[in-house]
Amino acid sequence: MLDNPQTLELANRLDFEEELHTFFANAKSLSSEERAAEAAILEQRLAEYERLGQVSAAESLMVRIAMTKLTIEDEAAQKRALQGLIDRQNAAAQARKEEWLAKPRPEFEAYKQQEKQIVQEVMAMDKVPAGMTRNEYLRQRLLEARVAANNNGDAPQ
Repeated sequence: MLDNPQTLELANRLDFEEELHTFFANAKSLSSEERAAEAAILEQRLAEYERLGQVSAAESLMVRIAMTKLTIEDEAAQKRALQGLIDRQNAAAQARKEEWLAKPRPEFEAYKQQEKQIVQEVMAMDKVPAGMTRNEYLRQRLLEARVAANNNGDAPQ
């Protein structure tokens, strides 16, 4: 079991988290050079976990902000570095969004067609079932369609 790749991966991840906690707990007792060196090593590992999708962009940003505050003492330089982190994060998020929008999503397109049909059908009804208002029934039907599309891999959020 200890040779299992998933077990080793989890152990490495837990070690990394412990190293982060230790770094933040002991940062004030380290010299500026020691803090910067240790932060650089942790940053590389953090970037790898983020690349592998094991750390969210928001989590990594929070860790980087905290490390920046501990490693850059000059307030103006710290503000510039923090703004750079935020700008890079925003640019990466925009790039991910554009990539997602550019992908063909047949399930989503099928949902959009179904959405139009559901709206037309519900609006044409003389009587809405189950004692609901028309809007409640429409909302329920659209939610069911979104859930079904999500189960097929690509529902709108």
